Amino acid sequence: MKPPIRNRGSKPLPLLIEVRCKEYTVPIGGEAIVTLDDSRAHSIDVHAEDFITVWNEGKEQADVEIASPEA
Repeated sequence: MKPPIRNRGSKPLPLLIEVRCKEYTVPIGGEAIVTLDDSRAHSIDVHAEDFITVWNEGKEQADVEIASPEA
């Protein structure tokens, strides 16, 4: 599973990947591609425009690629 997280807001968007508490920043106009284990259920919590939490319920650590709008 590779859900994209796009930042269409006016400020950088913090992205937390739990359960290991890794933090990333999605730039304005950019996106994060989060690769998660397909065999488990996952969830995404949106905390207004302040930050997003992705709950990785798989055994493997999530992989995150950040793309800037210039890329």
